[in-house]
Amino acid sequence: MKAAVTVSSLLVLILLAGSAYSNDSLEFKAKLLGDQEVPPVDSRVRGVVQFEVNKDHTMIDYKLEVKTRKKEPVGLLGAAGAHIHCAPVGENGPAVAFLAGVVSGGFEGKVEIKATLTDANIVNTSCGATIQELVEAMRAGNTYANVHSVKNPSGEARGQIELDD
Repeated sequence: MKAAVTVSSLLVLILLAGSAYSNDSLEFKAKLLGDQEVPPVDSRVRGVVQFEVNKDHTMIDYKLEVKTRKKEPVGLLGAAGAHIHCAPVGENGPAVAFLAGVVSGGFEGKVEIKATLTDANIVNTSCGATIQELVEAMRAGNTYANVHSVKNPSGEARGQIELDD
């Protein structure tokens, strides 16, 4: 009887731990480089995007920083902007949420964008129709951030989205 109570107690603790895990806020990060594109591109652009998911997994606050390695205009974001895409490492996939729109004429130096994603910002359901489902795809390693340019409309700098420890 004691063994059954102990096993039941352990199962309750495991279930509570699992539900607490799913309700924690999470942080993710992607380092953006041209050599991470598929296929790789020669790019003077690099960047980082940091994501913070709220506790109930309904919103993602993010900060996108993109810069040139040298002070020169690159026409960045002139074609299609920056997005979260749905695909594992080494594969290309569809854009599922916009991170940035067009910066006309490009920029020199650095651009920083801060915003929040909600279910309304999901433009393709390949990784799910809700932020909660997108977060699960992020946890599984099936999403990447990508910055596009006039020079490289398929992608100028890319990074797989990973948990930020």
